[in-house]
Amino acid sequence: MSFKERIINYCKGEQGIDCHRCTFKVPCDKVRDDKIPEMFTDAEMTTFEEYVKEHRRKLSSQLNDTYKVLNGSSWFVGFLSATPVSGGQNDIEIVKGGQDE
Repeated sequence: MSFKERIINYCKGEQGIDCHRCTFKVPCDKVRDDKIPEMFTDAEMTTFEEYVKEHRRKLSSQLNDTYKVLNGSSWFVGFLSATPVSGGQNDIEIVKGGQDE
């Protein structure tokens, strides 16, 4: 499945085209803030894909920086040890029923 097909499926299905809460809002708005990805031209979709990669790198860097700060915290280490997660490299989510739930 192509990047374009996955994004369109995400917008229509999982996200329900709720752009205000969308993971891809920042890169999408950088391409066109008046269109959804389904309406992007091929050139806009290529640009959007590059913005998504850039945005993901920034978020990953921020997450790593946060982890480094919290890593010394005994609460954080305990939370990670007691919190089951699911998903792969691209879609990790905390599973309900972890610590304090």
